Amino acid sequence: MKKMLTLGAFLHYKRKENGYTLGDMAEELGISKMYLSELENSKKTNPSIEIMQGITGMNSRIK
Repeated sequence: MKKMLTLGAFLHYKRKENGYTLGDMAEELGISKMYLSELENSKKTNPSIEIMQGITGMNSRIK
């Protein structure tokens, strides 16, 4: 059975896999580094629809 990733774990994995720094990815998404860090560490778990759309759009542009 496959293990489900949290949103934070997925963001962290994709960021590292594609060589983005926390700052690079935060800038791309239009959010602060602190907020992205909180998402990655599951301290924030309910991002807005606009942030989710940014993540989805970014995911389609990276591997």
